[in-house]
Amino acid sequence: MPGQHKDWKGFAMTVEQFITNVNELKKYLVEDFNKDIMIVVSNDMVSGIKERVQKTGMLHDGTKRQYSRHGFLFRADQFLQKSAIPKSKGGGVPVEVFLKGGYEEFRRIQGLQTEHKDYNYTGDMWRNTGVLKEKTDSKFVYIGGKTPMAQNLINKNSQRDKEPIIMPSPKEIEDRADMVGELLSMKINDILNV
Repeated sequence: MPGQHKDWKGFAMTVEQFITNVNELKKYLVEDFNKDIMIVVSNDMVSGIKERVQKTGMLHDGTKRQYSRHGFLFRADQFLQKSAIPKSKGGGVPVEVFLKGGYEEFRRIQGLQTEHKDYNYTGDMWRNTGVLKEKTDSKFVYIGGKTPMAQNLINKNSQRDKEPIIMPSPKEIEDRADMVGELLSMKINDILNV
């Protein structure tokens, strides 16, 4: 039939309908791609980063950090587990406690894992780390702290360990790029009716 294109599925589409669909796709890429696909994929990436760092301690470059074992003076109010505060010689709770084993001992006596640095003491930083838009009208997203406190902890930990602790690994980037491709391909097929 003149003016129609028959695709491989046997579906007939007019040239006009195809042009309308291409314009709809163009509009989608400009206006909705970010929220429909990039946000979904970025949220998936954030989940992967959180899981990797907390479970294995592995940073984006494959390295791990250990908690400090250098002696340090801790205030009693820094302990999450008040029962873990070593008692003073008189049996009371001291205002400050010196721990020879440093931050590693501080975590261990409170029942927290010490095999690797998971950057997780209260959980506030990880709970408040997520996908953010650069500006209200921006099409770009980034991973960061959703609160000033979370961003401050991310910055301090990254600076201290000389690696960005929330950076995706090359494999995570590759996997999410594939995910973007698959989701975009499905959306293109849906909009173009192919």
